[in-house]
Amino acid sequence: MTLVIGRLPSGIRRAVEFWCVLVAASITVYFSWYTAALAWESYKYHDLSPGMVAVPIWIPQSAMLLGLLVLSLALVEELFSILSGKEPSYAGKGEKLLVDDEQDTVVPVEK
Repeated sequence: MTLVIGRLPSGIRRAVEFWCVLVAASITVYFSWYTAALAWESYKYHDLSPGMVAVPIWIPQSAMLLGLLVLSLALVEELFSILSGKEPSYAGKGEKLLVDDEQDTVVPVEK
């Protein structure tokens, strides 16, 4: 996506970035809502996992819901950031992840 967006004029690039973040935020908010309804239904009907150890299904569903809510919050925050005219937080990060900004050198990776 960076190859396409990076070559666009700034006005069109901002519109494409806004559209992409809007679609991603919409999808994650919808999945968050659906997962919350699913977890509530599992809790209400006392659904248990099949097998030797019967775990209430709402417990892992709640963990998934928490992750989806954090992702939704991050995308909605990014959407408002783009709407307010700020540069997206992910701009330029892909190619420069291991570059130290102060020294402009590559940071060694320990194994």
